[in-house]
Amino acid sequence: MSRDYLKIIVVILVSFLVHSNSFRNEFVIDDPLHISENQLIKDWKNVPLIFTRDYFYLSGERAYFPVVTLSYFLDYSLWGLNVFGYHLTNTLFHSLNSVLIYLIFGLLLQESKVAFLSSILFAIHPIHTESLNFISGRTDLLAMFFFLLSFYLYIKTFYYSTLQQVQGLSLPKTISPFHHFTYFFSCISFILALFSKEMAVTLPLVLVLSDFCFRRFNPEVMDIVHKYLVYVLLAFLFILGRFTVFEPVGIVEGCDLSSPVEYIGKSFSFTFYTMVRAISYYLKLLILPTKLTAGYVFPHSLIFSEPAVVTAFVFLLVLLLSALFLYRREKVFSFSIFYFFLTLLPVANIVPFGRIFQERYLYIPSLGFCIFLALLMAKTLNYAKAQKRSLRFGVYFCIFSVLGLYSLRTVNRNFDWKNNLSIWLKALQVYPNSEEALVYAGIEYQKIGEIDKAIDYYERGLLVGPDYANTTAYAENNLGLIEMSRNNYEKAISHFKKAREALPGFTTPRMNLAGVYVREGYFQQAINEYEEILSIDPNFEDARRGLAMVYFALGDHQKGQEIIEKIKKKKI
Repeated sequence: MSRDYLKIIVVILVSFLVHSNSFRNEFVIDDPLHISENQLIKDWKNVPLIFTRDYFYLSGERAYFPVVTLSYFLDYSLWGLNVFGYHLTNTLFHSLNSVLIYLIFGLLLQESKVAFLSSILFAIHPIHTESLNFISGRTDLLAMFFFLLSFYLYIKTFYYSTLQQVQGLSLPKTISPFHHFTYFFSCISFILALFSKEMAVTLPLVLVLSDFCFRRFNPEVMDIVHKYLVYVLLAFLFILGRFTVFEPVGIVEGCDLSSPVEYIGKSFSFTFYTMVRAISYYLKLLILPTKLTAGYVFPHSLIFSEPAVVTAFVFLLVLLLSALFLYRREKVFSFSIFYFFLTLLPVANIVPFGRIFQERYLYIPSLGFCIFLALLMAKTLNYAKAQKRSLRFGVYFCIFSVLGLYSLRTVNRNFDWKNNLSIWLKALQVYPNSEEALVYAGIEYQKIGEIDKAIDYYERGLLVGPDYANTTAYAENNLGLIEMSRNNYEKAISHFKKAREALPGFTTPRMNLAGVYVREGYFQQAINEYEEILSIDPNFEDARRGLAMVYFALGDHQKGQEIIEKIKKKKI
């Protein structure tokens, strides 16, 4: 046991060591929306609101993640807006995930070397830097934590212990109080994982896979079908609730969350061809994480005969067939490959959700790669022990080189996440023609007053795009604001209209447009704009107040006063 404790300490120290330079990084990307500018998390009295339909509007989340939002409440009560504390929490959960990997595969494999190497690889892998540095990426960290905890408690409930397996001890045919306890909390952990991120829904498949690959389960403790039933039922109820009770509603950053997302080109086939390439590229990044970025440009594939699609399809097919072939001889290899594909299913766009490729989608699936590589390392080490000293030295050198290079890449990548500007400038080094990166870099230059640079980036982004409707809308809206500051109102109106067309639910350019209309005396156009805003968001008080002011300016004091009274009543 002392060796286990020592290895756990090493895993935690290594995890904190490679991620410690991220602690001074700022709130980035969506972090202000969810944390620093979010009034919801700043008062514990608001906790009940998490369990209402207003959750999406108040939290800024695009899916129902109450466990994650509660963690922000806790962090804010401890740290306020000191970003150090939020990074510390993220790194702590990542370390705990790495420890759980060691504990789980120590039990499953009865091979501490593979378990230890898997946990170290997971702790240091550069692909995880997005989930840790992007504080809102905590959804992955928490989902993985409860996913692994549920898996660990499942093993403690249903698997033989080492002593029982070696000595052939008889086991009770009824479930013991201890098994009741671990089983109950395994189910609770699964529920918490589901409400941290939907990707945890694959846990029942992973449990079945582990039983088939490791075959150490004890059927006398509980009927095999019954032990799966609760997990499957929980997953089914969650999926059902996800599209009914927990279905996102409202407008967040101009996007109507209740609008269904369509397949690429409105075709499942086009989406399938693109995702085949995306999954293949995921594996490439796991092996060689050199070109990492927050904004990937992933062209859509519209025909199967495209060379990149055919190559990727053949590669993935060979990998899956290899997993089947290895099942009898090397079940751990099979487990690692099937685990990767199973846990990637929620983000494979079988049900479209709008994004093709993000590094954080690999946080849970990457464990399969870590186990695969750890097993290769362990087998190579075992072979080298019986060989000449020079060969043993070469093997150790290669393994430590891989671990060292991954660690250095992680440390280096953490620096890229220092602030929004560094993120998007780094993204442009990887994809110079990324509309998303160009527009967001322009936004950051505008914030620091470098207007000419901002205009240049916006215009370049608009020439490349549109990749995403929201980035086009942001660029046009901000160009409109710049023209307003220069008193070029006709140009400003043109930009605001283009922003409105790009993202109809985005109320910011509509408010700006209404403001210009009032300034230029186009009162009826202003009224139309304010009313359109209120049809999108009936709770938008500034729009209602602006509408009242227009009526006052037109001399219709009765109408204006009626609107003001409605605002007052709503506040009461």
